[in-house]
Amino acid sequence: MMDLTYVPRKIIATVVDSDRIQDVSETIKKSMGGESKGVIIVSSVDDFLPF
Repeated sequence: MMDLTYVPRKIIATVVDSDRIQDVSETIKKSMGGESKGVIIVSSVDDFLPF
């Protein structure tokens, strides 16, 4: 039988200028305690569709 465990997740969604991506990602990493606790996905705003 499989043991299921609840894993809390947080999602941070933000839009930043392309020249600030590195600064923002470093700030997010530092706010999480510096450990690898997640994934940062960077995508162009042009890829999003309005609804």
